[in-house]
This record gives sequence, structure tokens and C-alpha cells, in this order.
Amino acid sequence: LVPLFSATGHHHLPIVGEQARLVGILTQSDLVKALSHGP
Repeated sequence: LVPLFSATGHHHLPIVGEQARLVGILTQSDLVKALSHGP
């Protein structure tokens, strides 16, 4: 996902669940924060 954010210039990605309903938004900062904390 990190390359996707960089390549497209997007800072947010929609998270969709069943029936294509929006269930959340993933931000670039959310992703960086999660990756920096590790598993």
C-alpha cells in the first residue's frame, strides 16, 4: 500500500465491506503509524 499512496498521490483510501458499503478510511499516516509499531 505504501507504493500506492506514493505513486498516486492519494492520502486516503476507502475501506469497503460486504455489499460495497464504506466501513472506514485508511490514511497514509494510519499506515505509517501501524508499520512503525510492528506486529
